[in-house]
Amino acid sequence: MSISIPAEMAMAADLCARHYIPFALFRLPSSGRGGEWRFMASLPEPDGTSPVSLDADASALMDPASDCFFISRYGADEPHMAGVRAQFDAEGIISHLTANPNVRFGDSQEKTGRRSTNYAAWLEAFKRVRAFVQAEEGSKVVLSRMVALFSAVTPVEVVDMLASVNPPGQFTYLCFTPENGLWYGSTPELLLEQAPGGEYRTMALAGTLPASSDLPWDAKNKAEQAIVADFICGTLADLGLDVTRGRRKTLQTGIVRHLCTPIKATGAAPFGEVLEALNPTPAVAGLPRDVAMAVIDASETHQRRCYAGAVGARVAGRTHAYVNLRCGFATPAIDNSSMAEGHLHNIFGGGGIMPDSDEETEWSEVDAKLATLIAVLTTGLDDPATAFDVSDVSLTEHIDLPF
Repeated sequence: MSISIPAEMAMAADLCARHYIPFALFRLPSSGRGGEWRFMASLPEPDGTSPVSLDADASALMDPASDCFFISRYGADEPHMAGVRAQFDAEGIISHLTANPNVRFGDSQEKTGRRSTNYAAWLEAFKRVRAFVQAEEGSKVVLSRMVALFSAVTPVEVVDMLASVNPPGQFTYLCFTPENGLWYGSTPELLLEQAPGGEYRTMALAGTLPASSDLPWDAKNKAEQAIVADFICGTLADLGLDVTRGRRKTLQTGIVRHLCTPIKATGAAPFGEVLEALNPTPAVAGLPRDVAMAVIDASETHQRRCYAGAVGARVAGRTHAYVNLRCGFATPAIDNSSMAEGHLHNIFGGGGIMPDSDEETEWSEVDAKLATLIAVLTTGLDDPATAFDVSDVSLTEHIDLPF
């Protein structure tokens, strides 16, 4: 299989993963065929923690001379922002490990789950959540599932295939931090982006239909998406920002499509304060947010870890944060049946439960969201899209979001 990731970056990522050195390999969204791959690595702090954290004033990210990568856990799951400084590039970390071959830091304490979400348990949770949103007018709860599977496809190959299959308008990454372990993903949802001039950009992304379907958007999907857009605009306004809400449109993200409202804002609120106020949005938690998060905690049978948290990078003075969707967590493993070396993966997907949600539709929606990742991990195809029906789907089309 051909790899589009530069060979030196692929080697550096593999070495860092084996030595448990914090690193990030990522590609920012692009309106063309694909953005530029970037790599950075940094040694852990003396106490073994990641060298980047994000506090309320975003001091770790706001130095325009300092590029970095960051990833957080889901808001209700011991929220913590960890990351990587641009201490080494790919050539630099390879040279460092060549000169110090015995350098090896402690592995992450996070371990992958071995059991996928059971349908019966999910159905029980779904019915309980639906009863809650039916009783609470204007509420929504996002219920997620976790799939556990073994794969011999290397993490670098997984990320390379995700980048080749998904539209170039997605943020694709592979990273390791001591706090969170080895994570990867290709997410379509911008959480918060700040240009050097200070303007903020975000989006309300919710509602899901198969990209190959010609079905119109129904009332359930429209209401679900409106909840997210109203929350984001209201939150930004409460921070004293001047908010502009764009036109709602359809955004295609591979084999599924979503309703998307682009939003921008201007004002003096610090990046970290805005990010903390938005994260998690109702697109991954629900509304009222604190109540929905409590319902999720009581209903889901797995830890979300970094799924539905924030992930992103600061590059050349501009900070980009995304909702960590279409993502996975991996730990080294050996398949007992074949004795093949590889990784045990936990991949995650969820859907918004509304008063009129149907269990079969919601289960199938998450299946569609996980299909690309499952195809990549189980088949290792050069084009995983051939593993399922992608008729009428452009895998390279990028839809701009004008205001």
